[in-house]
Amino acid sequence: MEKLILRLRVYFDGVKSEFRKISWPQRKALEQLTAFVLFLVLILALFAGILDEFFSRLIRLILG
Repeated sequence: MEKLILRLRVYFDGVKSEFRKISWPQRKALEQLTAFVLFLVLILALFAGILDEFFSRLIRLILG
């Protein structure tokens, strides 16, 4: 059990060390990137919905 606790402690110390190395973007850049991602998700969702409707109608037409 002590070995497991020691291994976990070493692991989380490594995680903490790596988190200190992260270079986080400035708030303005983060807001712009978030808006872009949300816009892209919306566009892709609309595209997927249009394709779904198209193929649903095509299959209904073929199957009668």
